[in-house]
Amino acid sequence: MIRKKTRQQQTSMWIATEDLQVKPQITFYSKLNGILDKTGFGTQIRKLCEQYYSDKTNCRPPIDPEIYFKMLL
Repeated sequence: MIRKKTRQQQTSMWIATEDLQVKPQITFYSKLNGILDKTGFGTQIRKLCEQYYSDKTNCRPPIDPEIYFKMLL
């Protein structure tokens, strides 16, 4: 005979935003974003990827190529 599993009631998880620790921003990524912005990385990568965009209106919108390549970095 299979017994019905009894579940325990989960307690509420509430953390006040004042109690959260704020970490300093990682300087590597700040510097990298600054360098990429100075070189015009976003406009260059959009031009290179433009031919692969779909013209269909009912398709899912693509990920911004600049964001995509930054995620790969």
